[in-house]
Amino acid sequence: MSASSSNDHPAVAEIRRWVDGVVIQHTFCPFATPARDNGWVLYSVIDAADIESCVQQFAKRVAALLEHAGRDRTELLILTECGSGFDDFLDIAALAEDLLEAMGWQDSVQLATFHPDYCFSDTDVDAVENFTNRAPWPVLQLLQVDSVGRAIEHAGDTSDIPDRNIAYLRSAKPEVLEQIQQASVKTSSD
Repeated sequence: MSASSSNDHPAVAEIRRWVDGVVIQHTFCPFATPARDNGWVLYSVIDAADIESCVQQFAKRVAALLEHAGRDRTELLILTECGSGFDDFLDIAALAEDLLEAMGWQDSVQLATFHPDYCFSDTDVDAVENFTNRAPWPVLQLLQVDSVGRAIEHAGDTSDIPDRNIAYLRSAKPEVLEQIQQASVKTSSD
């Protein structure tokens, strides 16, 4: 099992559609459009079947991303075999964070997480705010800290993004919420 940057995997196509149709269309992340338009977004599939192999592939992708430090890049690691259950995914994300710290990478790489069943700890499973982090597949997003810093310098204060996204979802028309929910559901089985 391996991590590959194969763009022909069905999961990559679904995550690309989700980035375009949810993250960018609804401006959940103000940095997503320039990142996509400038070719800074990488998509990789991690098809490891167990958590240990998944974390090993995660480490390889982080190391590869850091080889290009100084270039604006983000990478979406799409987990196609492990992490389908939200609790398992949270375990993987915690191990990934631990690995970043153990390797001394925490000052170079940030981790963002997305999952089909994402649920913030203080919310009900059906709360609309969960849809800010719901995606068709489990995803670990690698963000270069320097790149994030440059984006913040350009965009200004970004601390209100989560609250703004939640307010947007709470005030959205039912058809908008339905579109976001549908875009966050996996349609392929591989």
